[in-house]
Amino acid sequence: MKRIFKCLFLCMLFISVISKNMEVYAADLPGFQKGTYEVEANLSCFVNAMGGVEFGAPLLERAEVTIGEDDKGVISLYFVKSSVTIYNVTCDTYIDPNETLGYYDKDGNLQTELLEITMSSEEDLALNPNGESVSYLTSVSFPLDQITDTYQLALYINSNVMGTQFGVGDYSATLTVDWSTVPEAVEGEVVSETVVEEVDEKTNEEVENFNYGLIAGISGTVSVIGIAVVFVKKRKGK
Repeated sequence: MKRIFKCLFLCMLFISVISKNMEVYAADLPGFQKGTYEVEANLSCFVNAMGGVEFGAPLLERAEVTIGEDDKGVISLYFVKSSVTIYNVTCDTYIDPNETLGYYDKDGNLQTELLEITMSSEEDLALNPNGESVSYLTSVSFPLDQITDTYQLALYINSNVMGTQFGVGDYSATLTVDWSTVPEAVEGEVVSETVVEEVDEKTNEEVENFNYGLIAGISGTVSVIGIAVVFVKKRKGK
């Protein structure tokens, strides 16, 4: 009997430790279903001078958000060449991958290393201010350390006339994301399930069917349900 009560005490202690850590674990979940989703997004790189010119919006073709199996999010931005007209002068614009490129994390620090980028092929080039044919940025992906409506970026918009750095210095580069197209996690979705079975060879006692489910709700909180502990005691020769 003492061994049974000892096992019960250890199991309940284990459950208590798990329960106390549920909220911490859930706080890291983005709260969205796993998968890749196209989202409505807008890139604003606005310059008040020259009568006010929006350089960013025409360059962003589309945006995707991927929620992985590890519940981490990545956003991917896809770009094209475009053009703006300033005082009757047409500038063929593009994002230059050879200048400062990055995003600002939730603490306001510029991150330039955690990026995945693609560039245009030799069959699809742009002209720089020197008249040279160069590759331009066609996509950039970076990890999401927060879910918010706006993200601050750093990028260099170049053209056949001139170029300007945004996000570092005088001009901002603001990405606005509409999260309504990304489905939220379904209430009652099983995040994980663990089955523990221990056997005491000396007394032939078995502890079996210790199951618990971690259930993620829409709010992102996690709770323990369906806790069932069944002890089966079998003595040798009985």
